[in-house]
Amino acid sequence: MDIKKLIILAICLTQSIFINARIWYVSQNGRGNKDGTSWSNAAADICDIIKKDYSYPLYPLPGDEIWVSQGTYSPIILWKGNDTIQYNPTRFRNTFRNKIRIYGGFSGYENSLEERNKWNIYKTIISGDNKNYCIWIEDSSYLLHGEIGIIIDGFTLSNGHGQGSAIRLIHNNTLFNNIVITGNSEAPLVYVENAKMDTAAEYYSKPIIVNTLIYNNQINSDSQNHYSIFQTIYSDIEILNTTIVNNFLSNNSYTLLAQNNSIIDVYNTIMYNNSHGRDHINNSRINYQSSLIQNILTNPLQMSGNNLGHNLDQYPSFVNESNNDYRITLYGPCYLAGDLLLYGHIFQIFRTNPPIFFSYDIEGKNRFYNGRIDIGAYACVIPNQNVSSNLSSFEDSADVDFVLVYDLNGKLFLSSPFSLFSTDTLEKNKYWIVVYYKDNKVVDIVKIFT
Repeated sequence: MDIKKLIILAICLTQSIFINARIWYVSQNGRGNKDGTSWSNAAADICDIIKKDYSYPLYPLPGDEIWVSQGTYSPIILWKGNDTIQYNPTRFRNTFRNKIRIYGGFSGYENSLEERNKWNIYKTIISGDNKNYCIWIEDSSYLLHGEIGIIIDGFTLSNGHGQGSAIRLIHNNTLFNNIVITGNSEAPLVYVENAKMDTAAEYYSKPIIVNTLIYNNQINSDSQNHYSIFQTIYSDIEILNTTIVNNFLSNNSYTLLAQNNSIIDVYNTIMYNNSHGRDHINNSRINYQSSLIQNILTNPLQMSGNNLGHNLDQYPSFVNESNNDYRITLYGPCYLAGDLLLYGHIFQIFRTNPPIFFSYDIEGKNRFYNGRIDIGAYACVIPNQNVSSNLSSFEDSADVDFVLVYDLNGKLFLSSPFSLFSTDTLEKNKYWIVVYYKDNKVVDIVKIFT
């Protein structure tokens, strides 16, 4: 099926699935009676909703959604040995097998999921408080091959601690979308293990990480000397349209570590400047395709993974790396360099109930442009056809945010806030200027003519 038709079909099917699903509400410190049935009675914690069982008048049912407003929350820790979360394991497994979806990034007043269009502004943070995992989900659902359980969308994971300081998954097929992982200090950041050692078993772990930014984590060894950003054991994981950049790893460390019959698939993803920039396999496979991977071409001996083609190995050309702005530039190597089919197959995985926001990037911008897709968590802003010879029409606009200046070969020459920018020092007829507006969704191109 044509990928565009597949995406449209997926979005339409989303609207028809789980029609009777209940929405549960969470806000920092809670509101009203805190039963979670509305914003005015929002629960104070995500686990306050999940731990509800038959003893409550209302409790989560298959297909329910949990909406979480901006703020900082305690970790999501769900496993049978956790004394702080009392639940019926059978009910818990059945609920999560039927696609519980947890969405962050709300202001706290939205009436529809479509209104949650500024999740990166209304930051919803899950903090490990430097003593716990941010998310620990274990034995939550017996899922068949390719079946997705939980969806977690729109959160920042920070200050995690432990083996899987940001995300720890045991026997679990969670999908993470629109996630920022930063400020964690113990390796591995993401740990995935299958409860069964038989990779041909009916039930098997394969979570998906998509539209995710992983940056500025100071990764030190845990007590078992694990040094990596991702580690898998008897499990698979798919990393899709993700940006992994500027993470510090201790000596003898790896960006990816696949062990014991594991497969890590890396598609349309940026991996750059992560200390040693290596990977490692132990009776496993790591596959790279249509990604920008440091060392994969220039220093292949550092890499144990398979180069499946269409990979790049160069500076990604971020908008403003020094200020942690990892949006890709219009003329950089990642622009329209991804593989749309690799991204689009996610709709096939979900079959009849794909995530509603899967056609957008981490900022809510459209993922697809003329049948093509960018590499990384951010889709490049597509310019208008407005090309002029000066900046006079923009100089008095309060809506302009910053500019990028390129030479005629497409090399980034200067990035500057618009308020500090001047063309006086630019040589005539040698530069293009890309003008970005504050909503990040409209761009104009200006050429300096003689």
